[in-house]
Amino acid sequence: MFDQLSKLQNNLRSNRKVRIAFSTIRLVIFTITLFLIVRYFLTNVARFYAFPTINFFLVSLFFIMLILIQIIYSLFWKIFVDGFGRKISFRNAFFSTYYPVLTKYLPGKGWFQLDRIYALKKFGIEPSTGLTINILEQIIVIYTGLLVSMPLFFKIVHPLYVVLILVTATILMFYLLLHQDSFAKMITRVGRFFKMSKSVIFTYKIRPKTIFLFIFLYTTNWILWGLIFKLSISILDETNSLSIGMSTGAFSFSSILGFIIPVAPAGLGIREGALLVFLEKQVNPAALFNATIGIRLCTIIGEVLMFLIALCLKARMKID
Repeated sequence: MFDQLSKLQNNLRSNRKVRIAFSTIRLVIFTITLFLIVRYFLTNVARFYAFPTINFFLVSLFFIMLILIQIIYSLFWKIFVDGFGRKISFRNAFFSTYYPVLTKYLPGKGWFQLDRIYALKKFGIEPSTGLTINILEQIIVIYTGLLVSMPLFFKIVHPLYVVLILVTATILMFYLLLHQDSFAKMITRVGRFFKMSKSVIFTYKIRPKTIFLFIFLYTTNWILWGLIFKLSISILDETNSLSIGMSTGAFSFSSILGFIIPVAPAGLGIREGALLVFLEKQVNPAALFNATIGIRLCTIIGEVLMFLIALCLKARMKID
């Protein structure tokens, strides 16, 4: 009996050391990443001198919108999880969104989703359901991102191809969402590939009208990000001719590229490079450069603030 207790204590100590070591490594990598972004930004900050005046009202509005959109995303995440019959509070939704948010900047993909599954488990949502919820959300995020990217596609691709992309994406997404058993089997195969033996089973069917609600919410989320990007351009170049449709389309599609390309943590560099390519002929180059780098830097700062709030929530909720 005493041997078993001793073994259990040693395992707990070992697990605690692993968690501390892993958390330390993640913090170090994130700190290095943030340092490189700041240094890159400051190295090129001289380009700001091309702008004699900056509208501080627009700057204030930009930061207010940036904070609001990060809070609103937690509300969307709560509605999404509730759609599976798993009711969570807004506080728990905020925690599961922003406590693991900095893991997006780790090398590789999927860290944020895995940590969010772990956070949901703390609120009684089993990992298989958490996996399904996360994958479904990513499908809807990508699909709605493609929808709002249409103004960009019509500029760079033949209209016939744009229609084919939209129709194909719509058929695939609705097939997966309306035939949820087939979707569950597909996710099970993916899980087995990654050595996850449990099958994914929908214990609560998502109603079609709920799916349309999700599409509306995440389309709204992309449009809000497009407005923020347009605002960041306008801060530096008030005479720019960039339309809201193009700013939203370019930002959403560039973000999708950053998400699906595996070598870029959180799309670092991919999103910024794509924006420079898509909009170089429509926006003052200096304004475009500083806006793309500046919005990334401000987003990271905002996520750090949200993480600190989530950390305070963790202390109050006494989550292990």
